Amino acid sequence: MIKSIDLMIVGAQKAGTSSLLRYLGNHSSICIHEKPEILFFLIDEEYQKGYPWAFNRYFGHCGDNKKLLFAKNVGIMYWPEAIKRLKEHNPDIHLVPILRNPVDRAYSAYWFARRKGWENIKTFEEALKAEETRKKEDTFKWRNCLYLERGNYYKHIVNIFEHFRKEQVHIYLFENLTSNPVRVCKEICSIFSLDYKREIKCRHNVAAMARSERLTRILRRIGKSESALKNILKAIIPESLKNSLLKLNEGEFSPPQMKEETRKALVGFYKKPNQMLVELIGRDLSRWSR
Repeated sequence: MIKSIDLMIVGAQKAGTSSLLRYLGNHSSICIHEKPEILFFLIDEEYQKGYPWAFNRYFGHCGDNKKLLFAKNVGIMYWPEAIKRLKEHNPDIHLVPILRNPVDRAYSAYWFARRKGWENIKTFEEALKAEETRKKEDTFKWRNCLYLERGNYYKHIVNIFEHFRKEQVHIYLFENLTSNPVRVCKEICSIFSLDYKREIKCRHNVAAMARSERLTRILRRIGKSESALKNILKAIIPESLKNSLLKLNEGEFSPPQMKEETRKALVGFYKKPNQMLVELIGRDLSRWSR
């Protein structure tokens, strides 16, 4: 039996979404995908294959079709077409956006992109200047290297509310999740009349940096090249080996402190959309302006 998705974590990137999905996946009545993100609603190539294909790809391991299906993709919140596809998939689905101080989120996302080999601009400030140009580039840069745009939460939450009832949209702040993850999990599980009794002892997707950014870029190109070369590369370096090499290439990393003038400029940039967001969701976001 092919079952629809019951809950989708829709964003934001670098706001604890990976951790939240893993915490929820520890519940015996919930099944989550093993891949980091479900790409079906965002990537045309996958969407055209149909949901039965996606169900087998992402949830084929679930077995017990009585389990709830929880998923995440941090890009869905930002793309109106993906929100429409989600509504068509399951009009009663529950959505969880997690919102983080957009200034901190942007800086964290920049270093995450550097770690993944997606970002080749060597300073955060220059990457911010490149944003308008990148909006016109390929969708990969649009999805992964728009640091300013992804912090403008107001317009994205408004779009979600245009398609889903407010009682289906459960907004959390990053601080909620980091300070009391068990409480967040309990509240989400209660939507489905489930109890959550787990202890939470670890975080997922913690900060790291590639020892060799060049090696990371080479490894990540495997699977993204033309079909003939792609098959040869995948035969030489299968997905499991590629992922192991990427992991071995990473080391512990603490980003340098953001420049004070950069922080001040970003606080000013987000002042108006943050105030509009406060009025929309009724949350105190004053700490984002400090």
